[in-house]
Amino acid sequence: MKQFSSILILIVLLLATGGGLYLALQNQETRKGAYFAGTSLLLQPDIITKKVGDQVLVDLYVKTGLLPGSITGESAKVDFVKTRLCFPNMLLQFDIGNTASFVLDSNSFDNLQDLQGAPSMIPEINCLDITVKSNREVALLKSGTVRVGMFKFLAVGDGNGRLFLDKNLTEVSGANPDLKSTDMRLEIEGVTGSSIAIASIGTITPTITPTPTCEPRPACLDEQPPCMIAEPTGGWCPVLTVTPTPITPIICKECPTGFMCYSNGREYRWFVNGYVWQDFSSRSESECAGVPKPEWRGKSKGDANCDGYTDGYDYSVWRREFIDVRSIVSGTNEADFTGPLGTCDGIVDGVDYSLWRREAIDYGGGRTQ
Repeated sequence: MKQFSSILILIVLLLATGGGLYLALQNQETRKGAYFAGTSLLLQPDIITKKVGDQVLVDLYVKTGLLPGSITGESAKVDFVKTRLCFPNMLLQFDIGNTASFVLDSNSFDNLQDLQGAPSMIPEINCLDITVKSNREVALLKSGTVRVGMFKFLAVGDGNGRLFLDKNLTEVSGANPDLKSTDMRLEIEGVTGSSIAIASIGTITPTITPTPTCEPRPACLDEQPPCMIAEPTGGWCPVLTVTPTPITPIICKECPTGFMCYSNGREYRWFVNGYVWQDFSSRSESECAGVPKPEWRGKSKGDANCDGYTDGYDYSVWRREFIDVRSIVSGTNEADFTGPLGTCDGIVDGVDYSLWRREAIDYGGGRTQ
């Protein structure tokens, strides 16, 4: 009888374990579909012009997308924002020990949970980690274009640069449960930084960005038939108030295709036209038979010297252009791999370094193990 009872208890435990695992997997699958798309973070103003000694004010906004299936044009609510902001320390200084260096927008959030310096792999770049939260009732949470707060920098050096947000370290959530899940996270569609130019002398008219008191205009008002939403007391926000100035496309350099065999008399290597090392001359392909022929990667994979690999040689090119060129907008930079919009922007900065590091370290740089 005791043996039978033991077997029965074992069967019950196995069924309970299996049932719990099934429910966990079901919950995991449900959470996978619980994101609300269309959310982005942006810095304003998107173009900053100051002189050394000026205070530089930069606003952080979160822009939430429309809720899936909404017929009233309702945007997702937000109650939590966490991100990393990076800036060129040759141009800007941020006093992390001064509580007045960041002003939380109390209309949208209640608590500044974290504001501290963050590690940076680039000596010329400083980063800040910031976390804010709202503890108010769901009905009082903000949606649409929401101001998080304002950073106060000091211009300490002249030149050009860029402030940027790290999309991979950005997290936004809000009280937006749907019929399938209670997952509150919002999928981050993109982040947009700010370009900055600091002059050493002269008088420059300050750029002033007003704090929006209006509400973002729902897209459904322009549909046929339009949705029935009354205009708020503060009116609808002008498009230019919340939309960054479009960036003029820049035709950037790209690696040529077609690797050919070269030698300097001591070693054989493959190069593409225009990127052949000094003292190397063309040879027949059969002479390079013992040297693996690289695959074409291109600038979008962090290959600055176009040798088919993303490695330390490319980092050296990036570092030289980042320090010497000082982020001057140009279509001739070798290390302009990408930009805030996912394509080259004519500037060599921390965004390009992040791409190089991901390709070289995380993905192996095109070399087979």
